[in-house]
Amino acid sequence: MTLRQSKSDILFDRLRHDILSLDLPPGMALRLPALSERYSIGLTPLRECLNRLAAEQLVVPEHNKGFCVTPLTRADLLDLERSRDAIEGAMLAHSVSHADDAWEAGVIGAYHHLSQTPVPSVIHNDEALAQWTRRHLAFHQALVAGARSDWMARFAGQLQDQLGRYHRF
Repeated sequence: MTLRQSKSDILFDRLRHDILSLDLPPGMALRLPALSERYSIGLTPLRECLNRLAAEQLVVPEHNKGFCVTPLTRADLLDLERSRDAIEGAMLAHSVSHADDAWEAGVIGAYHHLSQTPVPSVIHNDEALAQWTRRHLAFHQALVAGARSDWMARFAGQLQDQLGRYHRF
């Protein structure tokens, strides 16, 4: 039996995707009437969704204005990178200390795929960037796959999502 997503959950996933993919660019004002029309949804589920996105720091509430997509800043990028280093470093140490053949094979396979993928540049198309992004993420995930911490895995996922905005930008 599969659970059906609510309209709010579907909206949350769509808005989150549009922010992470930069379809809604950093710093963009998110006005409720325009969003309601764009996503064909009422104001109440929209407000709920924006508050959930604010909790993930993907949008920022603006006093008497609504919300805006969280801007990208150098300071934030450096903080995200330091945070990822700390979380993934601890997860990698844990993975190595519990390493087995399956973990090692996963790391080697993910590294092989990534090493066969050219690093994208401005001359690459969207598909080349998407492929490199998938393989880069798969390599990071393979490195930390042996860590046995659901909390750190969730934090690492949030950091990866946030850093992905900077990579795409």
